[in-house]
Amino acid sequence: MKKVFLAIAMVACSATSFAQHEVGSINIQPKVGFNATTYDKLENYFDKETKAGFAAGVEAEYFMTNKFALSAGVFYSQKGVKVKGKNEYNDVKMTCEVDYIDVPILANFYVWRGLALKVGLQPAFKVRDKTKMDSPKAAYDRTTFDHAYKSFDLCLPIGISYDFGNLSVELRSSPGLLKAVDHKDYTNVVGQLMVGYKFSVK
Repeated sequence: MKKVFLAIAMVACSATSFAQHEVGSINIQPKVGFNATTYDKLENYFDKETKAGFAAGVEAEYFMTNKFALSAGVFYSQKGVKVKGKNEYNDVKMTCEVDYIDVPILANFYVWRGLALKVGLQPAFKVRDKTKMDSPKAAYDRTTFDHAYKSFDLCLPIGISYDFGNLSVELRSSPGLLKAVDHKDYTNVVGQLMVGYKFSVK
């Protein structure tokens, strides 16, 4: 039993310890994760639900000091929203699937060991969209969404991550700054949980 506790303690110590980053060092980090997305500013006759999706890609990070780094990445990210009407005049159930190539550019502040706070800008380019309707009365015009999604988006990613050695876990929120749909004020709201692994290249 003592050996088990000793092994657990050694693993915990190695996970929580984190060497200072070297100035000028670069790491590459493949990442995969889960998206929870919706639209902000929907009309009040809609009930909105969170839509699940996935995100995957790679990010490069460059340390300008031992506690501050800049990063840039490229990710395939599934976004969109699920909506349903609140009354008989808006009897609509609809899933909006919109996939993007996200390009997050972040400032990373390492505040304690492997704990980092992140903020930046994220251009996004639409690569796929699909609107699925499930409305008995077809009371809502699907063209409000179908083929009306904007081809470009810009988000403000804000995140927190922790490094367990080379393994990184990150939680990020990315509210949209631009309209996601033509003729509407809807904006993307994205919550993201990602896991990555860092490879040092310099």
